[in-house]
Amino acid sequence: MIDLEKAMYHAAREGRIDANETLAFAREFEHIMSDVQMAEGIDLVARRIFPVIGEVPPEDESFTYRQAQAVGKAKIGSLRATDIPTVSLAGKEFAAVVKNVMMGYVYDVDELRKANKLGMSVDSLKGMAARRAIAETEESVVFQGDSETGLKGIFDATGILNPARVGAHTWDDVAVVPADIIADVDALYNATWDNTRGRDAGDTLVVGTIGWRQLNAVYQSPTFKDDTVMSFLLRTKPWLKSIEHAAWLDDIGASSKERTLLFKRDPACIGVVIPLEFEQSAPQLQGWAFHVGCRSKIGGVMVRKPRSVAWFDGAIAATGLTGGNTIG
Repeated sequence: MIDLEKAMYHAAREGRIDANETLAFAREFEHIMSDVQMAEGIDLVARRIFPVIGEVPPEDESFTYRQAQAVGKAKIGSLRATDIPTVSLAGKEFAAVVKNVMMGYVYDVDELRKANKLGMSVDSLKGMAARRAIAETEESVVFQGDSETGLKGIFDATGILNPARVGAHTWDDVAVVPADIIADVDALYNATWDNTRGRDAGDTLVVGTIGWRQLNAVYQSPTFKDDTVMSFLLRTKPWLKSIEHAAWLDDIGASSKERTLLFKRDPACIGVVIPLEFEQSAPQLQGWAFHVGCRSKIGGVMVRKPRSVAWFDGAIAATGLTGGNTIG
C-alpha cells in the first residue's frame, strides 16, 4: 500500500514527492496502464483496413516517399555486348510530416485515497477514453487528413482514380436492382485494373453505413433470398478479397454524400504511417492531482501506387449519416 498521507505531506510542504513515493504511485498505475493497453475496440477500422507502416523512426519529424515506376526494356543478345540497357525509375518524391497525437487523463488524491482504502487500483475508464480519443484522431487523419498540420489522408493523394458511376439507380433507390450495384463495383475495379494493367488492381471495397446496409439488404434474386449482393460479390468476384465498413465515409463526399472506395491492400501500394504506437507517461503531480500524458505519432497515409486506389461519390443518394465519429 502507498503511504498516501506521507506523500501528500511532502507534496503540500515541499511541492514534491520523493523518488520512492513516485515509484509507489507508478506501481499504483500499473494496473490501469495495462488495462488501457489491452482495451478492446480501441484500434478502429483504419488500422484494420489499411496496412500499418512502422518503418519511420519515432524521433523523425518528417519523411520522404516515392511514387515510382520502373522504366526500361531488357535486351536479348550476346554476353560480349557492350550496349546492355539499364533500368531507371520514373516518378515523384513526396515529403510528409510526422505529428504527435496527444491526450491525457487525471486522478486527484481523493480518488487515489478511495482506491487505496479499498485495496484496489484506480479505475481505468479515463485511460481507455484517452486512448479512444487518440484512435479517433488517427482515424480522422486517415480518411480526412488534417490541413492545419499538413498530414495527408487517403483522398489527398495525387493521382488516385475517380471513375464515373455506371449504375442506372443509386444503391438506396427503391428501384435499384443488383445489376446497378454490381456495375458500380465493376467500374471501380476496372479503373484500377486498366490503369495498372492488372498489376495492382483493387481487392478491398470500403463502403459507408448506408452502403453496407444496402449491400446486405438487396438480394440477388427477388424470388430466392439466399444470396445478398454482398455475398454474391464475394462469391463471384475472385479479385474481391473483402468488403469493409467505415463510418468516416458516410459524409465526406460531395454535398455530404457517402463515398465508396476500392484499393489494393498492400503496403507496397498504400499504408498508414505510424512511427510511434500508443504510449503513456508516468503520473506527474500537479497541485493535488496526478496527470498522465498519452500520445502516438502519425505520418498520415502514404500512397505509393495511386492507380491502385479508386473512389466515387453518388452511389448513395441520401445525405450521409453523421454522429458516428465521436467518443461514445
